[in-house]
Amino acid sequence: MKRIAYILLMLAISLPLISCQVPADIEDDMIENAAFPITIDGVIIENSPKSVISLSPAITEIIFEMGYEDTLIGRSRYCDFPPEVEEIQSVGSGANPDIDSIVDLAPNVVICGSALAQKDTAYLNDKNINVVVIPIAKTINQFYKGYEIIGTLFEGAIKGVNKGQETYEALKSRIDAEINKHSSDRKTFAYITTSSNTIATGDTFEDAILTIFGDNIAADASNYQYSLKDVDKANPDVIYIHKSIDEDKISKKKELANTTAVKNGNIIKIDNIYFERPSLRILELIEQLSPSEQEDAQSKEEESTDTGDENTPPANGD
Repeated sequence: MKRIAYILLMLAISLPLISCQVPADIEDDMIENAAFPITIDGVIIENSPKSVISLSPAITEIIFEMGYEDTLIGRSRYCDFPPEVEEIQSVGSGANPDIDSIVDLAPNVVICGSALAQKDTAYLNDKNINVVVIPIAKTINQFYKGYEIIGTLFEGAIKGVNKGQETYEALKSRIDAEINKHSSDRKTFAYITTSSNTIATGDTFEDAILTIFGDNIAADASNYQYSLKDVDKANPDVIYIHKSIDEDKISKKKELANTTAVKNGNIIKIDNIYFERPSLRILELIEQLSPSEQEDAQSKEEESTDTGDENTPPANGD
């Protein structure tokens, strides 16, 4: 039986990971015995890591969300959420890590959002420190998969994937509901992400999330290569802007002044942290951009009550 369970697990752990649930006829002890080793992006992990350094703020957040924070012994200096992460030793940045400090801490695994310099990876490997790269998501499915990969790193293929799915399930349900809610009411939008007028294109995580609510006029472009003149021609219904951008200046730009979004005052500020560090905090953004069904119902009820006050005779007939 253990041999059968092991074969099933080997089929499940080839990355990118596939979605799976624990088969009902496989006992817990079989899953535990066959959980490791696993391979993530070509890196073989022999056992569940007891000490980890994260060089990615997004991954650090997810580690906390999934309950693995006790394994963190080092972080990037940009890892500042949740607040308690600042109690963990900083080892530089993902782009410029302090390799000597990492070696001194002797983690089992270093997790990065992008590859380290080849010489640094080789040096850490020589010190028996695994380096695992989990790229920042550009699509919603990649975002979900990141949770499953992190779960797999700590708990093995089946239990880890299930832990990932359990962690993001509430957010996934809300996203699915929002997609369905806005399926027949599709407004067009543009997202200006910087003060230098960078526009989010169709190959970005910004596009993936905001497309829940409408259609990106820059969906067919890539690498943020889209101009304000293009925005003018496409005439979006809504313009999202980074929270640091002056809304008044945007409204007065000659390329945007005549767009439907500006004329109707549909300029909405967004904190780009939700896209730079994708985590369960995306739910906060969804709450900002789309009221819940309960809020919708309350709003309709208030409208109905207001109408009743004006047109319905008092119940006592006075």
